[in-house]
Amino acid sequence: MIVLRDINKFKKDVLSCSDKSDKTGMSSKQIGTFEMDVDGFYYFWNNNDGCWSEYSLRLVSDALEQINKPWREHIQYDPNI
Repeated sequence: MIVLRDINKFKKDVLSCSDKSDKTGMSSKQIGTFEMDVDGFYYFWNNNDGCWSEYSLRLVSDALEQINKPWREHIQYDPNI
């Protein structure tokens, strides 16, 4: 599971979380950040810590698509952009 944590309006921590069977609940690791660029879209910056599985990449991709959805819809229907 991917969880986002706000750093500020333009940057979010991307955390990889897994369920733990013990009383601690969730275990998370910061794997990178989503950072807004000048075009208004967020981009993923990883921590360069090795290889990524297809499943992990898909989770990050899905989270990035969701965070960019409002801006994509806004520019699609705004004739001034």
